[in-house]
Amino acid sequence: MELQTRANLLLGNLNLTHPPSIEDVLNYYSNVKKYPRKLSRNDCTGYKIFKINVANHSRVLGEENHFIISNVSDLLWKHSQPWQKFLYTDMAKRLRALME
Repeated sequence: MELQTRANLLLGNLNLTHPPSIEDVLNYYSNVKKYPRKLSRNDCTGYKIFKINVANHSRVLGEENHFIISNVSDLLWKHSQPWQKFLYTDMAKRLRALME
């Protein structure tokens, strides 16, 4: 199937909860620490949490292509309402405080 078609299908089928639970995000960051790449507090941003949320929902729907997931999450973030972005950035601030 063509990439654009797959991206359009993904956009139509995503049902995001804004934002994900703090436990889900903490679980993601605790799993990242197991890998060699070092995780810093600067890696925890509202935009990054949003991308993680989109990626998790995309994988549930069966989409594994990182290019498609990244482009869809960029488009969704660009068209998100300010209050939605605030929820993610506020969560990122709280998580950074927990990481200190």
